[in-house]
Amino acid sequence: MNNRWRWLIIGCYASSLPFLRGVWNLLTEGGSATGSAVPIAIGAVFCAVLVSYIVGVKREKRLSVYSAFVLFILVCTRIFLSIREPIERVHLAEYALLSMMVFWAMSDGTEGWGLCIWAVVVTMELGLADELIQGILPERIYDFNDVLLNAKAAVVGQGMVAFVLRPWEASGRGLGAGGPRSEGSCAYKLWWAFAIVVLLAALNVYIVERGTPTIAADVLKGTGELRYRDGYRFWNSSVACVNGILSSVSLAILLSARSSTAKGARALRAAVVCGLLSPLILLVGWFSGAHFR
Repeated sequence: MNNRWRWLIIGCYASSLPFLRGVWNLLTEGGSATGSAVPIAIGAVFCAVLVSYIVGVKREKRLSVYSAFVLFILVCTRIFLSIREPIERVHLAEYALLSMMVFWAMSDGTEGWGLCIWAVVVTMELGLADELIQGILPERIYDFNDVLLNAKAAVVGQGMVAFVLRPWEASGRGLGAGGPRSEGSCAYKLWWAFAIVVLLAALNVYIVERGTPTIAADVLKGTGELRYRDGYRFWNSSVACVNGILSSVSLAILLSARSSTAKGARALRAAVVCGLLSPLILLVGWFSGAHFR
């Protein structure tokens, strides 16, 4: 399948994540027992699909692979049990799957674990963009704890790719660094573009956190303080200009380096594009007068 089609599938999947609360409400109308059972059922299906791939498709016989699979299931279970809210537990499966899809979109089947690192980075960027959208949506709130949880899920997903699924073995490669290497002037341009989006992400998270300090949603709703959260409280024309100018510079660099075909360039381009989503979301919300909570 063409990589553009793969990214289109990821775009459809990722753009649906902020709106899954409605689906969750429908599934949990039966009460708290149903709410506790849904994440378990989703996790069980996810594990069953992975096992069917390992056993049925790869016909894996190495004990080390199954040991790694059990280890990552234990890690997921530990993270799962540390989360109080059932709906937050669904984030594990959502973002572990998203990170695997990102790897699939960036890969040509020959890369090693080096591409897994980039898949984690891109998934973290998509997770941040998802959370920023929720800050703008009515009846939803931004929570940096969810960003961290999404990052954990991305790491778990890529651990599964690197040590269990190992898709590059189909091409005869072992567990090597592979992929994210690029050379020439295009590589330097893309690294500069990536550095800019990382800087913007750090700046915007800092500003948003000042106006919407990370507090548990149930506490906020119980105290009535939810309406006082305002992620744009410390935003002004200067911040908007910085975001607009640096985003434009990063995009211009990205377009000027579009001729690079190295594997590393593919990963860097994906990281830059997904990193630009966050400042774009914040700019659109700010100019439209949205209330960021």
